[in-house]
Amino acid sequence: TNMTNLGLNGLSLTGEILTGVGGWTNMETLNLEDNALSGTIPFAVANIKGLRELTLDNNQLSGSIPFELSFLRGLEKLSLSSNQLESTIPVAFGGLTAVKTLILADNLLSGELPVSLAALSNLLVLDLSNNSLSGSVPPDLLAMGGVVREINLSRNNFVGELTTSIGSLSLLEVLDLSFNFVGGAIPNEIGDLSSLRELRLGTNYANNAEVFGFSGTVPASLVNLKLLERLELSQNRFTGTLPPLGELPNLQVLELHANEFTGSVPQDICSLNLEVLTADCSEMSCDCCTECF
Repeated sequence: TNMTNLGLNGLSLTGEILTGVGGWTNMETLNLEDNALSGTIPFAVANIKGLRELTLDNNQLSGSIPFELSFLRGLEKLSLSSNQLESTIPVAFGGLTAVKTLILADNLLSGELPVSLAALSNLLVLDLSNNSLSGSVPPDLLAMGGVVREINLSRNNFVGELTTSIGSLSLLEVLDLSFNFVGGAIPNEIGDLSSLRELRLGTNYANNAEVFGFSGTVPASLVNLKLLERLELSQNRFTGTLPPLGELPNLQVLELHANEFTGSVPQDICSLNLEVLTADCSEMSCDCCTECF
């Protein structure tokens, strides 16, 4: 067939994706999202050598993600979210060097994150949220620099700490590590992420699942993040007082509750008239919180 773009999204399609799809060798975009397709992703998709976008979100697909998809060297978007895909992320995906968007969120994926993903030098969006991935977040992934704009690893079972190399993500706009088991201090280099709009570190636990994760004081370098709109630090083990976050003109959401902060929420933060401001008001006095815990 000479067809290059096929969009059959949102048509309540059922059944399996047939292996005959591999015969559509001229296809560049294949969008089957928002249906009720079941079964596995056929290996034959890898025969569509010119495929640039494969979008299969929000179906009932199961089984593992075929490593053969890594043969699609021109693939720029791979989006498989909201299915029932299981097993691990193929190590071979590090060879998808053209990929800009990799979304595998809301599945049943497990195992460790392949270090090879750090080789995806054109990656803009990485969303692996809401799976059962485990192990340490590879430091190389949070040091890939390049052009990456969004990293969402939330709602998994990742452990480890942030390293100083995170400062190389200079174009990063969203970092979401919430609902994991990540901990330790936030490196001062976080203040180098001058494009950051959302920093979500809430609800991290140490390995025994009884102790909250991130600790130490909130680095003063955060005040350099002038584009920051959302800062979620709740349910960790931060201590001490806050840096002058009132210097963040775009801040709209600040979640501080369930930590070990002392002192009070500074008046300069109150003057921002935040949409959401939460704190443990019995431990940290707050005249302007939208919610006290």
